[in-house]
Amino acid sequence: MDRFIAKKDIVISFLEDLKKVLNSPNFNIEKDFILGGKHERQKNTATLLEFEMDREDVVEELKKLTILNYYHTVPDNKRSEMPDFHVFFITVLDREIYVKVRIQNINDVFCISFHFAEYSHGKMPY
Repeated sequence: MDRFIAKKDIVISFLEDLKKVLNSPNFNIEKDFILGGKHERQKNTATLLEFEMDREDVVEELKKLTILNYYHTVPDNKRSEMPDFHVFFITVLDREIYVKVRIQNINDVFCISFHFAEYSHGKMPY
């Protein structure tokens, strides 16, 4: 995996854009928010079930992301023309959650991962 630490201003800009998209009156969770990709990922589903969360709850958690939650950035190895994914760690109900998200096609939010962390992240870069 070709992960890297994005510059702080890039991550801050991404977070501002993410919140702008998610808070837009034109944002439609059914058509503008993708969770897990073409096929819902089992890890995401298990996490949401355990927490009794739904897609709206995930969007609310994404709105709370800050630079302090940022871990690293990962290029899309399957579709190199697409924007990079940004990886964050958050805590929900005392459990650490791994979040991998990007904005694509101007106003679509693609959250491929929202599941229990599978490894300890160690020191966060910011």
